[in-house]
Amino acid sequence: MAEEGRTSRLQIGYIPTGNISVVLNDWRNLFLRYAFVVIACVDSDDEPAEYRDVEECFLKAGCVVEKLEGRFIIPNGEATLDTIIETFTGFDEIWFYDKKPSSELGEPLMPQGISVTDMTEPFHNEIVEDIRKWMSWSYCRIALGDSVGLNYASTDPLVSAAFEQRPDHQKLEYLADSDAE
Repeated sequence: MAEEGRTSRLQIGYIPTGNISVVLNDWRNLFLRYAFVVIACVDSDDEPAEYRDVEECFLKAGCVVEKLEGRFIIPNGEATLDTIIETFTGFDEIWFYDKKPSSELGEPLMPQGISVTDMTEPFHNEIVEDIRKWMSWSYCRIALGDSVGLNYASTDPLVSAAFEQRPDHQKLEYLADSDAE
């Protein structure tokens, strides 16, 4: 589990030529450290759990699929990543968690009103602050959204460092807890 890599420092960035399938394939071992994946958006639809064909892809691969708040919660593993890599073609969004997310305590599964997929321009400070606050208490460590390029938010320094190695990477900003208070 990736919890040992947890930090309150949030890195956001953009990879103009990236997409979810490419980064999952290139850095598979980094992403396999996480326990759960939330499929938040598929083909621009932010309630992917409504589509049986998406669920069928994961079930056919042997994945256990749960639905919550219109999204899929799937234990992470080789079959999960393979299914994402093979079936996601763009305008998708996934969030990686150290522990299984739930909304039992009345907290939302995802930060309300925020998507990293539909960004048509780099993250702005208000969204960065909302993501930082939400990630600081949730067990979510990485958000990936691809549309025209790949947007990401990460509190995992290993993932952030891997992304920075790409020649077309654009680090937009670091925001630490002490910076935002």
